[in-house]
Amino acid sequence: MPGLLAIAFSIALIMVFASNFYFIFAMPYQKSYREMTMIKYAVDFSRGLNPYSAALLKAELPFNSGCYAFLQSFITGFILKFFPVSRALTVSEVFSKCIDAGAALLVYLTVRKHGCERWISLLAALISVRIVSACTAYPHSLGMLLVYLLAFLIARDTVENVYHPFLYAVIVILAFYSKQYFLLLGPCLFVYLLFRSLRDAVKLAIYGL
Repeated sequence: MPGLLAIAFSIALIMVFASNFYFIFAMPYQKSYREMTMIKYAVDFSRGLNPYSAALLKAELPFNSGCYAFLQSFITGFILKFFPVSRALTVSEVFSKCIDAGAALLVYLTVRKHGCERWISLLAALISVRIVSACTAYPHSLGMLLVYLLAFLIARDTVENVYHPFLYAVIVILAFYSKQYFLLLGPCLFVYLLFRSLRDAVKLAIYGL
C-alpha cells in the first residue's frame, strides 16, 4: 500500500508541473496584472536599468508601479539577457516553475530526513506545490524556496545539535528581498533558537541587525 501511494503522489506531482508548463506555453500571455509588474522589473534589470531609481521618476508618474522586492526580478533579469524581450513572460514563468520544483524537492528531503515514509514525503511535497505553485511568475516562488531551505537546514542542525545562525540570517535577509513579509521568519527563528541555544539566538539577532 505505501508503495502504491508513493507512485500515486509521484504521478500527481508530475501532472501538476506538466499542467503548469502546458498553460505557460499554451497561453503565452499574462495570467494576472500583478504578474507583469515583476516581469517589467526583470526586463529593466536585463537592460541595465534600476527600476527602483528615483532618477527615473522625473517628477512624473512612477516608472514602474509595484511594491515587490527585487531579488527574483534581478536574477530573472540576468537570465533575460540571453533571450529576446518578446520571450520575457515565458522565460519568467518557466524560471518560477523551476524554483517551485526546487522548493518541492526541499520539502521532500526535509520530511524524508525525519524518517517518514516515501509516500508521506511525496504528499508533503505535493501539498507544498499546490499551496504556492501556479502557471505564473510571482516573487513568492523564490521566497518559498528560501523558506523551505531554511526549514531543511534547521531540521538537519537540530538533529546534529549544531546551529549556523549566520547562514540563517543570510537566508532570512534574502527571503525579505524576495517578498517583504518573509522578514517574519527572523523573529520566529529567534524564538525557536532561544529554546535550543541562547548563544546562537543572540548571534542570529546580531547578524540580522
